[in-house]
Amino acid sequence: MTAFSKDDAEQLLAEAAQTILWLNTEVTEVVEDVDVRDLDQDHVIPNMAPPSFRGIWYPRLGRP
Repeated sequence: MTAFSKDDAEQLLAEAAQTILWLNTEVTEVVEDVDVRDLDQDHVIPNMAPPSFRGIWYPRLGRP
């Protein structure tokens, strides 16, 4: 996801959990400043939304 801050990221996660009824939203790790080139090129990259916009970009949650 891309967020303005860690608090903003937590809010995005909470909103997404309500929208798609995730039962477990326990955060086990936070990685900041991810280089998209380091992500799985065969699965993550083709299945994610643009990371340049605020929001959850992987997995796609029904929005471009």
